[in-house]
Amino acid sequence: SSSSSSFSTSSQSSCSSEETIREGQKKQVSAEKTILTNMSEQKDNITLYIKAGPNDTRGSCPFCHKVLLFLRLKGIDVEEVNVNMKEKPDWFLELNPLGLVPVMKFNEEIVPDSEAIINYIDKAFPSPDISASEDIIKMGMKSFPAFRNYYKNTEEEKAEELKKAYNDELLAINTHLENSNTKYFAGDELTRADCVLIPVLYHGLTVLGNEYGYEVPSDAKRLSQYVEDVFSSDLFKQTQYTEETLINGWKAHKK
Repeated sequence: SSSSSSFSTSSQSSCSSEETIREGQKKQVSAEKTILTNMSEQKDNITLYIKAGPNDTRGSCPFCHKVLLFLRLKGIDVEEVNVNMKEKPDWFLELNPLGLVPVMKFNEEIVPDSEAIINYIDKAFPSPDISASEDIIKMGMKSFPAFRNYYKNTEEEKAEELKKAYNDELLAINTHLENSNTKYFAGDELTRADCVLIPVLYHGLTVLGNEYGYEVPSDAKRLSQYVEDVFSSDLFKQTQYTEETLINGWKAHKK
């Protein structure tokens, strides 16, 4: 009988826990809705902390760039605060103890990490819909490690192999653009996928071009056209940082 009494008690405990969880979930959903409603009403009250370049200009962080592109596409203007990442100020470490950028602040809500910021913004402002499939977004990121490996390599015998690995990633993007027959990476309008791809290409092509005279493979004509289109767009011009800042930033990583 003591075991049945114990079973009964544990059942009550379990049910009551589930009710508590359900109640907590309801409150959380309600709180999220309140935050998102407030956010929609106060679209201009967003601060984005990003990497600083020389003389308090915009720095060359591809993750910050991705968020800036996404916000522009959503039609949202934010206050940008440049953070010196070499000597991180105490106030920034209080804001984000991990000390990484980008970080978004909306009222008292702090959201670190580029993907988390984009997801948060997308929930708050579902329109315009600039979503893209996960597969295309991942394809856009794949050339970044290939670029980094090629650029940072110090062994001469590996140079050609690493260059080919980077070429192959660009040719995969080119094939996708040819097969999809769209102007941009995931359609005829710019989307989240382009926000990922544009900074990756800007870093890779600018830095490798400067270091090794690298150019987009001659048989990747569709990609060359894409690069020309996006790099001359207002969206890019509004969110970019100088090539000099970008090149010098990577030189510091190579040492």
